Amino acid sequence: MFQVAHVWGADFKGQFKMGDGEWNYPLTITDASSRFVLACRGFRATHGDTALPWFEKAFREYGVPRAIRTDNGAPFVTKAAGGLSRLSVWWHQLGIRHERIEPGHPEQNGRHERMHRTLKQETTQPPQHDLAQQQKAFEQFVDKFNNERPHEALASASSVMSSSAAATHECNGGQLADK
Repeated sequence: MFQVAHVWGADFKGQFKMGDGEWNYPLTITDASSRFVLACRGFRATHGDTALPWFEKAFREYGVPRAIRTDNGAPFVTKAAGGLSRLSVWWHQLGIRHERIEPGHPEQNGRHERMHRTLKQETTQPPQHDLAQQQKAFEQFVDKFNNERPHEALASASSVMSSSAAATHECNGGQLADK
């Protein structure tokens, strides 16, 4: 059974144009320890209102992590006091610590950025025609990345094999209230 670690990484991978000329902004959420991709969803913009339901889905499926590490872009950070966004306030209410990397230092979320490089190579070169086709490519990538692809840093194990073998993975036990 897959168990999630206490720190997740999240980011919007750099935007790109699809074949129909529309922009795609993929939201990615990963387990920092196992590199397991928890979500990869294409959007037309980086609004918190579109991202929040996908975090909620991940929390319901995998549990609530102790921390989420992100860059300082939207929708994770705003220009408001303390950089708080609707999304980061919600995380705080759930007991999740928001770990923000230093501006201009993507290597501080290096595991996540490394996954982005593979995601870009395998799903956007060339891009699919439209959002639906691109999402299908993302889903195929996630399945392969999690279940088949060996990761050098995990002694050539897949993300699923690594996470099921690790004994230190545990979430903070936070619960989401049913709607």
